[in-house]
Amino acid sequence: MRRSLFVLLSAFLMFAPGAFGQDVGFAGRETLRGIKHFAVIIAIGDGAKNAGVSESLIRTDVELKLRSLGIRVMSAEEADKVLGRPHLLITVLAVKQDSRCSCGLKSALTTHYGYTVGTSFYQDAFLAVPQDDPDVPVSIETWGLLMTGIAEKAKVVADIRADVSRMVDTFANNYLAENPK
Repeated sequence: MRRSLFVLLSAFLMFAPGAFGQDVGFAGRETLRGIKHFAVIIAIGDGAKNAGVSESLIRTDVELKLRSLGIRVMSAEEADKVLGRPHLLITVLAVKQDSRCSCGLKSALTTHYGYTVGTSFYQDAFLAVPQDDPDVPVSIETWGLLMTGIAEKAKVVADIRADVSRMVDTFANNYLAENPK
């Protein structure tokens, strides 16, 4: 079961449209216009935690980068009180795969991780279709980026951090293009 899951994830990693960190085609950077500040939410899956990725490590990387560019970051509690409840969600998921290589006279066990990193910006919106309570906003993704990769156990944390960094750079460039200082 785990092997088939890894094969499926590996196929997804190779052929997914966002496999190379491309904008996933939402409304675009224009949806970031006028946003003065936002919260950063970090979601780390169990597989990524087991690989050594922690919420505090990713949060520090992301918030430090944003603040160094002059972008104001709020707490989640503060963002809940702001119109639109804007927040940047960083998601890291990983799946571990151990395999045995029978190379030459020795047999070696190698560990790799397939991982996906998502960066999504969410804002509240009101749906145009009838619903139970039309005055209740719905949080929707208005900007997003997805990257996938495979890394050896010894490099997985560094590779994930590098991918998160590249994605936050792309987000910050889009954000600052719409909100120049």
